[in-house]
Amino acid sequence: MTSPVWRVSGRSPLSSDGDVPSSRRPRVGGLAALVRERGASPRRRAMGLAIAATANVHGLALMTLDEDFAVLADVVDLQAP
Repeated sequence: MTSPVWRVSGRSPLSSDGDVPSSRRPRVGGLAALVRERGASPRRRAMGLAIAATANVHGLALMTLDEDFAVLADVVDLQAP
């Protein structure tokens, strides 16, 4: 039995890596490396980095109030909801 695919407003789920065309925007590994270079821990941000990378590679804003993303403000389009 296959697991269900959830759709929002009739749209397909977004991929963070697999189905994304070539992009110059950093993906999960690139964002984790940036976080590490900037002196923060990517480990405690693993799920957030996956969400940020998904928004980033699709050119979407990341709507968040989480201050953990501030370290990526110059790379990811962060917006307050």
